[in-house]
Amino acid sequence: LFDFVRRHTRDERARMQFDQWRPYVLMMHARAVATPLVAMHQYDTAVEVVESALDGIQEFLGEYQQEDRVEECTEWNNLQEWRRELVDERVKFQASRGELTIEILRRKLQEAVEREEFEEAARLRDEIRRRGASDEAST
Repeated sequence: LFDFVRRHTRDERARMQFDQWRPYVLMMHARAVATPLVAMHQYDTAVEVVESALDGIQEFLGEYQQEDRVEECTEWNNLQEWRRELVDERVKFQASRGELTIEILRRKLQEAVEREEFEEAARLRDEIRRRGASDEAST
């Protein structure tokens, strides 16, 4: 619908008044799609959905030469926070099932660094160190 309005609206002001809601719709769509995935413990897919919405918001801001204002975007911030929560939930779920090995933690650490989520990376680094110390103590 947003693409249709952009293509067929001649009045720039009217187009922008409509298009301004795109980040909100992207956020709400991501929540609608990812929430049932979380309920099914499909955290990786839920995180992918959220990241896709984040990419869409960045693209939107880029179209209006507002990339540098991404931190001011409420929808962006809400999705970033939810993504962090989903990653934490995924780790807790995997740990509860005994699936969280140091190798998985190292992979998640690499992913966090690539996404420039340094707080999450530090938390994972500390968890790897803690597990490494407990593994050494048990041998």
